[in-house]
Amino acid sequence: MGVYLRISNDSEGLRLGVERQRLDTCAKCVRSDDVLIDVYIDNDISASTRSTKHRPEYERMIADAKSGHINKIVAYTKSRVTRRPRENEDLIVLAEDFGVVFEYVASPSVDLNTADGRLIARFLAAQDAAESERTSERATRKKLELARAGQFRGGPRPFGYEADGMAVRPAEEEIVQECTSRLLAGESLNAIAMDLNSRGVRTSRGGTWAADSVRDVLSRARNAGLVESNGEIIGPAAWSSIVDEMQWRAVRALLADPSRLQHQGVARKWLGSGLYLCGVCDDGTTLRATTIAIKGKGRTRGYRCRALPHLARSGEPIDDLVERAVVKLLADPGLLAQLADTSDVDVKGLQAEATAIAVRMRELDDELDDRLITKANHARRHARLAEKLTAVNGTLAQVSAGTELDGLAGNPLAAELWYGVAPDGSDGLPVGRRAAVVNRLVRVTVLKPKMGRLPQGVRLAPGSVLVEPNW
Repeated sequence: MGVYLRISNDSEGLRLGVERQRLDTCAKCVRSDDVLIDVYIDNDISASTRSTKHRPEYERMIADAKSGHINKIVAYTKSRVTRRPRENEDLIVLAEDFGVVFEYVASPSVDLNTADGRLIARFLAAQDAAESERTSERATRKKLELARAGQFRGGPRPFGYEADGMAVRPAEEEIVQECTSRLLAGESLNAIAMDLNSRGVRTSRGGTWAADSVRDVLSRARNAGLVESNGEIIGPAAWSSIVDEMQWRAVRALLADPSRLQHQGVARKWLGSGLYLCGVCDDGTTLRATTIAIKGKGRTRGYRCRALPHLARSGEPIDDLVERAVVKLLADPGLLAQLADTSDVDVKGLQAEATAIAVRMRELDDELDDRLITKANHARRHARLAEKLTAVNGTLAQVSAGTELDGLAGNPLAAELWYGVAPDGSDGLPVGRRAAVVNRLVRVTVLKPKMGRLPQGVRLAPGSVLVEPNW
């Protein structure tokens, strides 16, 4: 005989539900003088019709029943074994073809080898499935009501907030703010994750960070005090925001941009990889970081054309030239005036427009549900609103796009901050942020150097690298 124990929700991991089931089912076994062969436990796993979770112990039990290892299955109720009509048919096959008997503590035990027994089992299975689906519908509706009211909809504790999803947890709030600024300043998701792990910072569930988990936390609408449902902003939340809405929109725009400098899982190691342009191709093709052979010097790090093997240059002197040019620009007190001026952007007006568009999109969904408009009409109007919302969010993101220059543009100590010799003892800018600053300020084109001997102390042939302002 085998005993199957399962509970759908054990968010605290205490296993109290399955332990109570164990006591009752084992007591039944003792009363029946059955020999207990094995116990199968699927804790915190749903067996509803809409659940896609894998139940390894259930599958092992079915395999043991087919092999003859057990000939009876005991559970607390039939719904503990399954709520799915399709799996109920599998249990009928076990009874008919393999002689397996099913007994339950708190629900009727029927003989699946008889027509009436199978009829009752199928009726109970359909009833269980319907109740499961009704529960799911009620839960979904309740979550939607909470979302529209700006309330927390439950679930695991969100990083940056307490378990109630409402109160801010100050230490984690600072982490979210810090990581948001670092991402917008050019650091990769993977670099941020590795740094958090090295500092002993853990996720809300106590785990370690990866690029995807950093992405999930930083891109959440809740950070900006907004409620999101099915990919759409419903409205303002009842909890406090922990980052500025413009910053959050800039993060969303950055992470959605396939051409951004840092891939979500790669920490940048080379300043110019994917950034410097090949002057031979002259069509926007970039250089990639690699190791190259230099006559008389052996192999060294360098850059090579991504498309064709017609250009390979030593990397260190090029990076040095570019960085010196950029630092000189940063130290210019007139730099900010030369950059694009966004002071005439009506930020509050755009934010209000974005909220209004999101509300109208939700109203369209309600009109479709109430059959007030056709699916075709809904799709056309929804797409038009989505296009407008994308444009508004793009403008808001551009307003916040200067984060990589924060504290650097127009600063006479730009060189000290860049190289890490500032009075505050800073370590210098990480290569990811340096690349973002370079990309913001200059266009770097690497050419083939002219042949000939260079003067003493000259590291690059004159004119072999073009560094031009990017505005």
